[in-house]
Amino acid sequence: MIPAKVVQVAWDEKYILVKQLSLKADPKSTNGYEIPDESKVSYWIIDSDSRVIGPMDEGDFNLKKKELEISEDVKLKDVRSYQS
Repeated sequence: MIPAKVVQVAWDEKYILVKQLSLKADPKSTNGYEIPDESKVSYWIIDSDSRVIGPMDEGDFNLKKKELEISEDVKLKDVRSYQS
């Protein structure tokens, strides 16, 4: 399971790539509402065998993509771009 909030995804026939933001308390909220924390970014790789690799920082994520030979053509895109 990848914690909220997933902001970018990409995939090919073997891997799913994910960029995730942690959540923090909304300073404007009095009911415990949380908002994305842009300063706490994690990256994840899920393979076709359901193995989850992560969380990783961007540098480790890029190294792992190279190690797994994930094509440079598989680029993370904003999840909203997949809405119809």
